[in-house]
Amino acid sequence: MQIATEPQENRDPLIPLGKLHAPGRVNLIGEHTDYNGGKVLPFAIHLGLTVELSVSGDEVPRMDSIYEVTSKGQEGVFTVTARELDLLVTEMAGAPRTEDMRAALPGKISSSWAKYAVGALAWHWHAGTLHGWRKKTARVTRLDISSDLPMGAGVSSSAAFCTGILALLARREMLPLDRQDLARQAMYVEHQFAGARCGLMDQLAIGLAEKDSLLLIDFKDFAALDKVVTQKVIPHAAFAEYVPVLLDTKVKHELGASPYNDRRRACEEGLQLLCRATGKDYPSFGYFSADKTFLANYAPDGHQMRMVRSLEDRVFRDRRPLARRAAHAIMEALRGDLAVKAIETGDLGAFMEAINTSHQALSRDYEVSCDELDLMRATARHVGEELAQEHKLKGTPVLGARLTGGGFGGSTIQMVHKTIAKDFAARVMAPESPYVQETGVTPQAIVTKFSQGLTFG
Repeated sequence: MQIATEPQENRDPLIPLGKLHAPGRVNLIGEHTDYNGGKVLPFAIHLGLTVELSVSGDEVPRMDSIYEVTSKGQEGVFTVTARELDLLVTEMAGAPRTEDMRAALPGKISSSWAKYAVGALAWHWHAGTLHGWRKKTARVTRLDISSDLPMGAGVSSSAAFCTGILALLARREMLPLDRQDLARQAMYVEHQFAGARCGLMDQLAIGLAEKDSLLLIDFKDFAALDKVVTQKVIPHAAFAEYVPVLLDTKVKHELGASPYNDRRRACEEGLQLLCRATGKDYPSFGYFSADKTFLANYAPDGHQMRMVRSLEDRVFRDRRPLARRAAHAIMEALRGDLAVKAIETGDLGAFMEAINTSHQALSRDYEVSCDELDLMRATARHVGEELAQEHKLKGTPVLGARLTGGGFGGSTIQMVHKTIAKDFAARVMAPESPYVQETGVTPQAIVTKFSQGLTFG
């Protein structure tokens, strides 16, 4: 496998066979809860990436075939042979699905965008081996990828990349995989080939989201039973006055290189200690979120700080960071329930409180925010209030703001009144914006909408 320049001009012509759009996703509330057995509320955005599939050459035995992947804006063409994929899949078969496989890749590939390509192709090869290939295929199968997603902005560009490749190839080979299967494969690509032990939210949102709605995903039984429950959430008419606006701080992050994995390990340890202290045998924090007796004993006032103090006093003693991580995992699932109820009933105030409290918990207790994200929230509030006065707006200009995605940089999400949305985006990016004044960096503002997930054609 290698990253090389474009193939020679005398190669066989490419024959287009299909394409797919894989959107980015934004999570409205429920952050760092998918791998903790909680609830999340993502939606697909209108931006995304396009994967185009073409083939060249005569049909050959499958083991003699070649895969090529290009990604617009990235260096060269990634090329891997079927025999190389087969060897990699054999090595994967003897390792846990969460084990980091980057050591099995050439150094240039393991540290570049191509690690996602080889991971997706390896999982596709694994699925094809399990379900039975057609005996022959084209000599070269090529995937050309273009994207208008901002990289490192917390909108799941890597998940869209992996899910898009897997979905289009599965359709081409007529493999009997549903979108949840493909989502799991894409998640394992991130675990094994990017070193990011992410949850399954991003991939499910990209595959299952529907236009004009949000997707509630409950991960309570994911750890023990590999089961998720999804529900379509349609906003009340009161929310028709608002549009989602994404504000990219331009602080880039890569989850495999951030403290993201540390947070996950802390939660795994915290769950074991909490189960031991309470005599429970719960497989995830989601069970504690649903345990009314536990909640009444540990946070009778329903506040996260009370939960933190209770956990520290009774369970974690002098390990306050563990108490904070666990408290967030438990209480964020409850905030997700409150947000869903507010969205369905049109309670804008309750929605705004849930959004703001979520960010405060992520910043204070889960510690995945940063100065730029906190400043962006303040800028959003300031700009919203300015425009509300100028436009004599009667309604609330901005319904809260919170970081979205893994954190440590990336973006904030806020619901902005549609009458000021375009001016809001422009003013946040203007030189006189508080964010630009303090950081010297021009952010990117994206006015988006609740959009469709994977689409073929």
